[in-house]
Amino acid sequence: MKRSTLAVLIPAWNEEATIADVVGAVCKDYSYDVIVIDDVSRDRTAERAAAAGATVLNLPMHLGAWGTTQTGIRFALKRGYRRVITMDADGQHPPSAIPDLLAPIVCGETNSVIGSCIPSEAVWQENWHGASSGGLRALILLILLQAFASMIFQP
Repeated sequence: MKRSTLAVLIPAWNEEATIADVVGAVCKDYSYDVIVIDDVSRDRTAERAAAAGATVLNLPMHLGAWGTTQTGIRFALKRGYRRVITMDADGQHPPSAIPDLLAPIVCGETNSVIGSCIPSEAVWQENWHGASSGGLRALILLILLQAFASMIFQP
């Protein structure tokens, strides 16, 4: 049920251990709608997300991180949301950052914001030098506006 003009989108794949906490934190502190896009998880991700208060989109096939994000954006825009925020399902993006990310948009300074969680210098060096064992992972939080929607849906 749509309560807001902003939707928090959370792509998820096998995030049973963390999804309820992430959804719960957003629902507790904000009145935004939370939409979890479950990428054919093999665990109870969808069940725990729904129990925590999210609307859950269950994908019929594995699309990966960007495919689930696109699905969530299209779903939100077709249902009239004016803004979307994407967050990781594993808790890497703190919901407390949402107001800081929205501020430049609300003030009319910009149409979109991309946030990044920069790891501490020790973690950065460890990950940078250990590229063969996983490498540096980009942690990105996006806010997209309806202005972006026209670019997504143009024929």
